[in-house]
Amino acid sequence: MNSGNNICNALRVMIKTYENVQKLMNYTKIYALEKTKYYLAVPKFLRRKSDNDITAWLINDFILLFQHNDDSDCETDNGWKNAPIYVMEIYLGSAESEEGDVPQIYLSKFEYNDLNGWSEGCSPANNWVFYWPPIDEELMDIVENEGYSISKPKNEKASKKYWGVNKVTTLEISLMDVTSDNLEQLIFENFDKLRRMESVINE
Repeated sequence: MNSGNNICNALRVMIKTYENVQKLMNYTKIYALEKTKYYLAVPKFLRRKSDNDITAWLINDFILLFQHNDDSDCETDNGWKNAPIYVMEIYLGSAESEEGDVPQIYLSKFEYNDLNGWSEGCSPANNWVFYWPPIDEELMDIVENEGYSISKPKNEKASKKYWGVNKVTTLEISLMDVTSDNLEQLIFENFDKLRRMESVINE
């Protein structure tokens, strides 16, 4: 098979993958709206894009932001709840991925002291604000505890860089395990566990 066919076949695989990711995100949005107390806080998914970095020409990371209906609205009427943001991140892999790695979904609870100072909405280009805190070992102290990853800023400067975050708790599941039949269990029941996490994880 020549290199031209390889390129065409690889492109077909990626387009099919994107179609499946879109179906999953759309189904998750609809399910959240109709069957849960979680709602999509930002209508578009967040993603990295760059003209200069070729690794960003290919979208490999898709981030959805949710909040919980029972939480209190910000007093500034900015469209946010003054409460945790629940993040669903679909990660397909990267050039550094090793053989045997599989695409993952990272479910996180981002906790802040106060969201009243935030602007309304969130640009898709701000994906870095939710992508980096769980893995940025330079600015965040990261520990593993009972299957969860807990990330806290090392100082006030680090917290400020990530919009005032004070704690991120993350659970990892395989993207390949998620189906329409178990979406509630794997996504929203795990969001519920993250929501109750203070009684589970020792500070």
